[in-house]
Amino acid sequence: MGYKEILFSKNGIATYTLAREFIKYHVGDKIPTVSELSETFGLARGTVQNAVKLLQQSDAIRIESKGHVGSYLMKKNMTILFPVEVMI
Repeated sequence: MGYKEILFSKNGIATYTLAREFIKYHVGDKIPTVSELSETFGLARGTVQNAVKLLQQSDAIRIESKGHVGSYLMKKNMTILFPVEVMI
């Protein structure tokens, strides 16, 4: 599968959508749950989980779970989350 096919697949679009969402948060902020993100964007929970996993594996974000307290954004790489090439 080529770059464009991956980027414009359901998972690619979900990953891009969530990347843009994480841009809004500051390091240390509590982030929405998978269920909340799923409902907000009309995506299946598995699709959201895969997108978040890909963003973490790509070193775009780092999320730390604090159990029942929630999950927090511990790192974000703006260059990966919103590359200049996407804007062109």
